[in-house]
Amino acid sequence: MNIILVFSRTAYIGLVFSLFMYYIIYHIVNFYRINLLSLLRRILRFLLVTILLYILMINIPHFKEKIIIGFETVNKVIKFGEIKEGESDYRRYLLIKESIRIFKEHWLLGTGLGLENYLYYFNENTIPAKPHSLYLSYLAEFGLIGFSFLVLFLFSILQVLYKTILYTIGKKEVYLSIGFFVGHLTILIMFLFNEYITAPYTWFFWATAVAYSLLVRKER
Repeated sequence: MNIILVFSRTAYIGLVFSLFMYYIIYHIVNFYRINLLSLLRRILRFLLVTILLYILMINIPHFKEKIIIGFETVNKVIKFGEIKEGESDYRRYLLIKESIRIFKEHWLLGTGLGLENYLYYFNENTIPAKPHSLYLSYLAEFGLIGFSFLVLFLFSILQVLYKTILYTIGKKEVYLSIGFFVGHLTILIMFLFNEYITAPYTWFFWATAVAYSLLVRKER
């Protein structure tokens, strides 16, 4: 819905990443049961979906523009370049730069959880806000000590869902197991670009995925 309604770059990245990862993991898990003809058919289906997504991107002008701007911004950040005032994503660039500065000054314990604590140390000459990245925001708010617990929490869910795939290999439930695992991986990728951890549907997904995993373990 985010792709259709607001042309969200993050949603598009999440969609493409999840489709790709599900395809890869599915074939790794089922490699021993796939013959050549079946593999070719699945590759063809994957290519068709990829082509359709590409057509969607290039035929919606505003959406295409946002994707191009996003790639240009990421390229500049990776190369430690500077986005100048008036350029697209300039404000987001300032927010990212400011979050890094705040983290450097409060790297151990952070500023404290919450927008109010974070903005207390905000000095950049732009509208105060978080940097649209969970990892940067929580590094600044939690510091290394608190952030390590967050990473442990996220990794623990990943580990639980990965083991569930192993438990269900050879069963029809493996498709759902892969789906939950890929869903969590996609959430971790999308956290790079926003703070979906505060969204109720993120926690609902985690609760459902973990409950399913516990049920699988119980029935082993």
